[in-house]
Amino acid sequence: MQHFNVDRPTSAANRGTTKMTEHQEIWCQPADHPKRQFLVMFDDPQMDLAVFDNEEEARAFWEKANLNWTCYLMGTLPRSTSTDGGK
Repeated sequence: MQHFNVDRPTSAANRGTTKMTEHQEIWCQPADHPKRQFLVMFDDPQMDLAVFDNEEEARAFWEKANLNWTCYLMGTLPRSTSTDGGK
């Protein structure tokens, strides 16, 4: 398994006062979605997926939806694994 870390350059205006690069987390999702995404998926095939960029909003939506439907809250994971082995 490969581990990816992406460093992206800071703006030219900040180069003299800050580091040349800053870490950007990469998620297990399509590369054209740089922000972490959260999905609420319903067992009912007539219900659409609900997609969120904000975890708090996704959790609040799931809490309400779960009162009336069987549904699941899912979030993308970081591409790099944790260093503690999942403990």
